[in-house]
Amino acid sequence: MSTPAPHQATWSATSVPLVAIEAELDRLWHTATRYLQAELVAAGRGPDVSQAAAPSSIRASVLNFVAYAGGSSVEPGTDEQLTKLADYLATKHRSRTVTIVAHENAADVALIATIRTNAQDGASGRKFIHEQVLISADGAVGERLPSIVMPLLISDLPTYVWWPGDPPSEDSFWRYITGTCRHFIINSREFSKPLESLSRYASLSRNARKYQTFGDLSWRQLSPWRELVARFFDNQYYRPFLNGVESVTIDYSGGSKWEMADGAANACPALLLAGWLSSRLGWSAVNCEWRDDGFDIACTDGSSGRDITVHFKSRLRPDVSSATIDAIRLKTANSGIQAYFDVVRQDNSSVARATAHVDGRTDSILSVRMTTEDLPALMAMELKFCDQDKIYEAALDAAGNMATLAQKQPTG
Repeated sequence: MSTPAPHQATWSATSVPLVAIEAELDRLWHTATRYLQAELVAAGRGPDVSQAAAPSSIRASVLNFVAYAGGSSVEPGTDEQLTKLADYLATKHRSRTVTIVAHENAADVALIATIRTNAQDGASGRKFIHEQVLISADGAVGERLPSIVMPLLISDLPTYVWWPGDPPSEDSFWRYITGTCRHFIINSREFSKPLESLSRYASLSRNARKYQTFGDLSWRQLSPWRELVARFFDNQYYRPFLNGVESVTIDYSGGSKWEMADGAANACPALLLAGWLSSRLGWSAVNCEWRDDGFDIACTDGSSGRDITVHFKSRLRPDVSSATIDAIRLKTANSGIQAYFDVVRQDNSSVARATAHVDGRTDSILSVRMTTEDLPALMAMELKFCDQDKIYEAALDAAGNMATLAQKQPTG
């Protein structure tokens, strides 16, 4: 064991049994407690460590956080990235963290467990001890992971699962963890197979147990776009136009790393934005047609039977590392009056302009800075939510239906 800092301790072993991991978690916590008590005594702020007294550190958690990175290839540095994410989240949410990095194509089978304890400042001068278990699994060990990971979680606490990358069609750990977790989190804007993976995630949400909830970091990043579109129709004069939407055009872009097999950018954020509109306004997607620059989804209004077309326009940009929305435009009509409601990102910047054109004149212009949060901040926001987000799940359901229709169309 090494102790890189007074409030940190690390232990690592290869092919270690589960009981050894549990024993080391307990031992490292007691070691950290002794360090902290000794430090308080040296500073004249605590009782002697030999005396029976209230502990200067608290082993407290409000949730279990499981992060899994695996597949046929895992990018270098993934374990370090997950460790840094866990350290950041520990400052926002007290948790027992278990991260798994699975190198499924490794020739040799091995299981390496590393445990870290880290003390965080808490109220009344006490320290909260955060525990993290990192499991590096090489080779075909997927069947063993559930029996290793699940006993490490604290019973009676909700389990949040972070799954970077695409949800797999067949994976033993995936099947187990999706059946037992409380809240499941993905980031659809980084799917390598966007249409297939979004459709699969929507199906998982539809068929989930009642207590399970679902999240997507891409949905959090769409909040400014949804708020600007909704703000148009807070105006009583504009509100009747909401029932006369004829078409929606969503421009989206992304870098080559996340492009689809046909050369288009990842459509997931655009599909979620369209799914939100569709689910709120009662539209049903019925057909898809591909174009050179994207695809069109034909929808039907459930109450009036009107036809609405959602145009998805794709653009590859080498300066963008993941999928992003560039614009959304609504073409509407009411009582013979034509209106257009546009939210457009300005010159690839973080500023978007919202404009309403009604009966040939421009009625309002609003410029808003679209804030962009990094992964740790987005994850910290997501961990605040444990209740079901019915608006998101309805949007996901509609977006999943659109993605399924798009998969059925030829892309050549």
